[in-house]
Parts: sequence; C-alpha cells; structure tokens
Amino acid sequence: MKKTKFKNLLNLSWFILLALMIVTSACKKDDDDDDPPPPPPVEDGTYVIGNSTSYTALVAKGTMEDGIDDVTEALRDGMYVKYISVSATGDGFNAVIKAGATETTYGPATNNVDADLIQRGTLGTSGAFSVPTDGLYYFVIDVSSNTYFIAPATNWGIIGESVGDWGSDIEIASGTWSKEAVNWETTDIEMREGPFKFRQIGSWKVVMDDYAANTNFGGVVSGTLPDLTTTFVNGGDNYELALDQEGMYTIALTWTDTDGFTSALTKTDDVEPPPEYFEELFMIGPGVSDWGTNLPMVAVYGNPQLFWKIVWITEGEEFKFRPDDTWGGDEFGFDTDLGDGEYTIGDASNLIMNATGYYMVVVDLELDLISVVDPTVYLIGDCVGGWEQAVAENMFTVDNPNEVLTLTKELLDGDLRMYAAHSYFFDWWHVEFMIFDNVIEFRADGGDQDRITLTAAEYTIELNFKTGAGSIQ
Repeated sequence: MKKTKFKNLLNLSWFILLALMIVTSACKKDDDDDDPPPPPPVEDGTYVIGNSTSYTALVAKGTMEDGIDDVTEALRDGMYVKYISVSATGDGFNAVIKAGATETTYGPATNNVDADLIQRGTLGTSGAFSVPTDGLYYFVIDVSSNTYFIAPATNWGIIGESVGDWGSDIEIASGTWSKEAVNWETTDIEMREGPFKFRQIGSWKVVMDDYAANTNFGGVVSGTLPDLTTTFVNGGDNYELALDQEGMYTIALTWTDTDGFTSALTKTDDVEPPPEYFEELFMIGPGVSDWGTNLPMVAVYGNPQLFWKIVWITEGEEFKFRPDDTWGGDEFGFDTDLGDGEYTIGDASNLIMNATGYYMVVVDLELDLISVVDPTVYLIGDCVGGWEQAVAENMFTVDNPNEVLTLTKELLDGDLRMYAAHSYFFDWWHVEFMIFDNVIEFRADGGDQDRITLTAAEYTIELNFKTGAGSIQ
C-alpha cells in the first residue's frame, strides 16, 4: 500500500515537471516573437545620414549615386551626388562611406557661401552639414579633391524650344515640403514639338575647381495622352515632345526620399498648329551680289523664324530677300524705316545702305522685321576663361578697309568658340560658327558643332565673310 502511494506520487511529480517544461517552452517562444527581426545587412556604398533628413540610419534610400563630371562627361572616381530634403532644425547630416566593416564619416572642415547661397568647402571627418532653411538640396561630395557643395534646389523650371526657347525658364510653382516628399506644379504651359529639359532655374551646372555637376535633367518622354511622364537622367539628353503631343499641359514634379524625381505631364487642351516659315532665305541684288545670284542666310538654331548673315554691302545699291531662286511672289523688301537700322518687312522698297562695308543682317519672320546694323562677333568659353556673353575685350574689330573682322588676343588652353550677337538672338550658341581648314562653317540647325582646341598663346583670328575664309595664327 505504501509502495503504491509512493509510485502514484512519483508519477504526479513527473506530470508536474512536464507541464512546467511545456509552459516554459511556450513562454520562451512568445518572448522570441516579441524580439524585432535583425536589420538587413548594409551594403558597401556612400550614404547620407542625419536627423535633419529622413535618413536616420544607413539605409538603401539614403544611398548617394556615383557622380558624372560635366567637364569630362564621364563618371568621376570619388564623386557622389544626391538630392536630399533637409530641415534647418536638428543635428544636421553627414556623408558616410562604408567599405566592409570600415565606415568613414564626412562633415565640413571649411564652408563658404556664395551669392547663389551655394555652400562650398573642404571635407573633414567631424561635425555635420546643415542648411539655413527647410528645402530640397543638391548635395555633392568629391573625395578625390576633398571638396563638397550643397546647392539649394527649391526652384525648378522647364526650358527649351518646346516651351519657347533656351533663353529663359518657365517656373514650376513650389508646393508642399517635408523631409520625405517635395512637389511642384504649374498649369497652362503651352508645349510644342521639340526639345526641353527640367533644371534648377537659371542653372545648368555647379562648377567647382576640379569638376562640375549637372543641375538639369533630360531623358525620355513616355505614356499615352493625356498622361505623359519622363525619366530623370542627370545631365541627360534633351526630352523630345512629338508633333502629335502638342498641347496645353499641367506639369507636376515630385521628389520623394525613396524614388527621387518623378513627373506628370497632363495634356489639358489642344493648341493651334504652329506657323510655317521659309526653310531657307537668301539675299539678292547688286547691293550684295546681283539680281541673278542668291546669297544664303544662316538659320538661327532652334528659331525657325530667324535668319542672319554678316554680309558686305555696297553703298547706294539695292538688295532684297527671297526664299528660293525664283520670283514667285514671296520675295520682299521693306515698308517702314523704324530707325536705328530696323525696318518692317513689306513690298514697298528694296533696301539701300549709305556706306560700303560689313553689316549684320537679321530677319525675323515672326515679327516681320529686318535689322541691318554693324556686326558684333565675340569669343566665349574656356579659351577666354569664362562663359559670360558680350564681354568687350572678347569682341572682334570690324576692319572694313581690309574686308575682315579681326581679333588679336592672349588665349588660354581650351576650345575656340565664336558667335554673332544681336538683340533678336537668345543664347550665343544659337549663332556660333567655327573655322575648319580656313573655311568659316556655321552651326547646323538641329546639331552641335565640332571644336578646335587651342593651347595657351597669343593668336590673331581673321574672318572674311565676303569669301567665307577664316584664319587662326
């Protein structure tokens, strides 16, 4: 009897022990379920991190992209770029380069702010970057030169022949802002067949001492009307709007911390067909040649209504214009002399100049105007150390006694670039020309132009527009 009781007690003890083991196991399983999953491994790369942004840890969406140097148009080793939305409050942000177990954190060692509110400086390994106001910024670091810049990217526009010309932006109005998303939208934009781009208003690039970074986007237009969209390639090829896509549009841009830039181009109405202009235009008459010889004018790139020519005109002799080699009724002279070398297009009279020499002749078929003034030709670009237009010391002299335009100047290393200037024109590169094998060649409408690269020295450049010859000595 005692043995049986003892055996029963032993069995009961085993049951209690087993129950405790099951309960303990269950509790352990529940505790495991409460533990957060381990974070995904962080890949090697360059990241933005900081509580002034939405990137508060090393995460994929905070990755900076490899930078393309606009000078060489190739990837630059050690250059990284990213558009980021930054708050003026918080502890700022840093760039971190992760290579295996090694993480190198970069902050500003020096910082200078220019007139465009672009911060430029050298990289250090302490401190944090910051911004003066909430907004979207273009953040670029270059480890090879130990430099960085932070450019405001709040104001965006659309530019190009599709929306008017390459001379000015149409602003896309700012909308809401947060660390995670920023948007812009503008209605009633007339878009025509042709190229366009998005850019930070007034800026194609930010130039540093050793490199330059694009501040514009190109790419491809896609979608089905009325809803189009674009890719966003930093410094990419021009977007092209097709003829059957012409219309009035609402344009919206959105930036998010996960997807970067996206766009929505929504067609809201049709537009009238664009005006048709002569494909070619010629000068004719004894003032410039004779009544049987056409002198071709030069089409202004991207402006089908504009033609120009630097031409030798004989005083007291007539000349006029026509679009082909016939007298089919499309030829024209002028109706009204508006003064200062400007005339309205009309049938009343042929033009006559009071002095023999070179003249700059420009015809605007849209405004029905003719301009006949003294020629102005300039150098621009690397060979003269800058891209500012109409710099007096870079202007050619009109030497009528020797029938040339000439310039003698100390030039720097770089491409030779020349252009004709006139109040009817926009950007200089619409009317540029070059000398190849002692022949003046004009920029073809619809294409870029080859260059001549010079080494630093003093040069004399002569342009004979009577014969079409040029020399560089």
